[in-house]
Amino acid sequence: MNADDALAQAELDQGLRELELAEKKLNGLRLNLELLEEDKKDAARRRRKLGRLRRRGDTSDETLQSLSVARAEFSTRLDKYQAHIKPVQDAQRQVKELRQRVYYWTKLQYYTTPEKPDRTTDSTSSSSGVHSQPTWTRPVCENHTERIDLSGLVSRGRHHVTFGATDPGMAKMLQTVGISVRDMSRRLNIYNMLQDLADTQDTERTLLLQHELAQELQEPVAVPPVITTTAPQINHLAQSTQTAKKRQRRITQDITAAYNTLSNNSVQHIYTPQDLNNAHAAKSATRSLLRDFERTKANSKDRRTTELLTKKAYAALAAKERRFIQSCDTAPGLTTEKAKRQDSSTTTTPPLLVDLTTAPASSQVPILLPTESGSSNVTLSTTPATNQLSPPLEIDDGFCECGMYHISNHTYGSYRHGSHCPRRYPKALPVIFYGGAGTGVGSTIKGFSRRGGGKTREQHRRYCIVGITNENLTSKLCCVCLEPVRLASARRIIGGQIRTVRINGSVICQNAVCPLVYQQKASSNRDRNAATCIGLSGLSTLLSTDNQPLPPFRLRTRPSRPSTLHAAHTNPNSTSATGINNQSGNVAMIRTLLDLYVHRE
Repeated sequence: MNADDALAQAELDQGLRELELAEKKLNGLRLNLELLEEDKKDAARRRRKLGRLRRRGDTSDETLQSLSVARAEFSTRLDKYQAHIKPVQDAQRQVKELRQRVYYWTKLQYYTTPEKPDRTTDSTSSSSGVHSQPTWTRPVCENHTERIDLSGLVSRGRHHVTFGATDPGMAKMLQTVGISVRDMSRRLNIYNMLQDLADTQDTERTLLLQHELAQELQEPVAVPPVITTTAPQINHLAQSTQTAKKRQRRITQDITAAYNTLSNNSVQHIYTPQDLNNAHAAKSATRSLLRDFERTKANSKDRRTTELLTKKAYAALAAKERRFIQSCDTAPGLTTEKAKRQDSSTTTTPPLLVDLTTAPASSQVPILLPTESGSSNVTLSTTPATNQLSPPLEIDDGFCECGMYHISNHTYGSYRHGSHCPRRYPKALPVIFYGGAGTGVGSTIKGFSRRGGGKTREQHRRYCIVGITNENLTSKLCCVCLEPVRLASARRIIGGQIRTVRINGSVICQNAVCPLVYQQKASSNRDRNAATCIGLSGLSTLLSTDNQPLPPFRLRTRPSRPSTLHAAHTNPNSTSATGINNQSGNVAMIRTLLDLYVHRE
């Protein structure tokens, strides 16, 4: 437990103790208030009883004296009751504030869960909080990204894992980017270099880092490919416009008049009882006519057809997204068709990746990672662990691992392999990081039709892995340097004057040393940038040893008071400000990435 965890636990314990005392005090005050309320009610009943006797004609001295005493007693008890109301209200307000405080520190404890064991070791104990562990036999699940374990999907020859990210939006329903393993590895190295360059105070170290960064940026940072899904696409595939036109042609003048009558007598126009009676009479008069029209065979058939076509449209678009993500692991500049043709001949191995199935036992991969004293070349051993990688499973005829005899190109049909047979495994299994901020149902922008993205996610979780990813700061950071971005601006002539306006669909990185600035690509699409950041956040959460994303995407749940636990010169976005072992965390992340993705021969 680090210093921040100890501080959070101490504040939580103190808040629980204060809350327990405040609740006991509140319960005592409420009990006294209930007793005073009963006494007040008894005095009020006696006063009303004597008042009724006096009104009925009993004007004896005894009755008048008793009534005077009852009124005085009621006034005294009422004053005592009202005097005890304010302490109860103050105690309730104190309990409410303490509960909010306890909730805050409890939430902080939730986001600072203990580190899980390194997945690259031979530890058999499962990490805490992990509830989904997909395998090649059953490679489908949907869960929060920090609760998914991919240790059961180690690459098996030609079977590997691909990654993608989806950002649900308003104007654009879904924006999906394909995450290349090579591209993500480069972005991780560039991010570490930039943060070390910002933290370093030594001049020689700064010059060395600048030289290494310039060498890394000799090859431009690739813009991730993107595929967009919009509501008009679903409307076109579901034939919604044609169905609406056919229904409009069936509407007669009587039906139009009935709908106008209902519109004029709606609930919004009811102000008096007479308006209510008129609205009820209008609904009763048009009920049978409209029911007969809506329940006709043609309308019922159109509704059912639209429902089936809509489901088919969602399934087709979701399948298109998965195929797009599966094709994003190819070499740069290759389309899916070219990759299939060149797959059997040659494959370009990225600089940061190595084929673990063919690498020698002593081969090592140098990767630039930050250490406590600065950046250094950390060497990753690529010796495959035992019982992790298997040879390529290319079987034409004969027995395979499922224990059944396979016959290829059979005259009367092919043999259907069982779910445990390696031939049933997908060649490229997509892992989709889905933004968890909502699908935008009911939120519309003028001029844009809107459909929820939840149905697409339901389609994905039937065939691949869906990780619900926290969208914290994903739309406010650059997808390369992870520094703040702002909305792009442009000059427009408005009312005869030149004014500067914001462009809501584009963002510009404000970091002067961002690689995109050197490439003259500082301005980028806002949805694409957000989707790429969601992919970075989800991938780092999925592959890290502590179930935490990169530092810029983490929730700012620390107390607002000044803390002396961190150095004043520490960059808040730097990996050295996270209180974790950066070298071991990044090494484990990239080792897991290498194990999940093995390039084909």
